[in-house]
Amino acid sequence: MALRIRKNGLILCAAKSIPKDGDCYIDDNIHYVLGVELCVLSVKGHLKNGCDVWEFHTSIGLRDKIYKEEKAKNNIMIMRNKNG
Repeated sequence: MALRIRKNGLILCAAKSIPKDGDCYIDDNIHYVLGVELCVLSVKGHLKNGCDVWEFHTSIGLRDKIYKEEKAKNNIMIMRNKNG
């Protein structure tokens, strides 16, 4: 699902929201990376019209966890490459 980020910081489902000047459009691929792979974006709630409202996570603990997981994945790949 694509998203729109408004100038005021509100993050909305692009399919169920009306485009406005100044919106930043986030396509499906970027949304997937932010929401699933990096776990820094999730649904906050819904508007009356059913439009999803999203939010970024700014927790340092979450960022540290993601960093450690990515570092561990990279270390595994390095070890595999060294061992053939």
